[in-house]
Amino acid sequence: MRSLTRLWPRCHPAGAKACNIAGRTVRQCATITWSFMEPLDTKPYRSAISATIHQMENVFLLVIAVFTIAAMAQEVYVIIDGRSVALKDLLLMFIYVEVLAMVGVYYDSKKIPITLPLFIAITALARLVILQGKDQPPVNLLYESGAILLLAVACIVINYEPGGGNKPK
Repeated sequence: MRSLTRLWPRCHPAGAKACNIAGRTVRQCATITWSFMEPLDTKPYRSAISATIHQMENVFLLVIAVFTIAAMAQEVYVIIDGRSVALKDLLLMFIYVEVLAMVGVYYDSKKIPITLPLFIAITALARLVILQGKDQPPVNLLYESGAILLLAVACIVINYEPGGGNKPK
């Protein structure tokens, strides 16, 4: 019976009385841990899963960076081969640079600010507006420029700091 009362201190009031009988206070009883009474410790598994996910994230970001550099190289080759640089080429290169910047920011801070993908979307929409042929209906231009305006307002709202943003860093 005495061994059974040693199993109870954490979960049963009678175990506290048994602890007092054994010469311990109730507070001391609460600090006694029994390995088979504790829930399964999942911390090692969670940290291993988290580490695996972070490693996969890093690998895929590296793949994105490599593919972006390859696409930039292909674009440079097309420009050199054609011996002509157009605005569409420059805007596409700018999108590639923004994607690389986003990957670089993630590697530096382990965070991706939401404004970077918004800037990429604004640039892509601006490129679409510029490249859009004259055979498109004019309402498409309004929709696309409205989308650019909406994304720009979203960037302003996200970066807004009450009080003028004069916080010490």
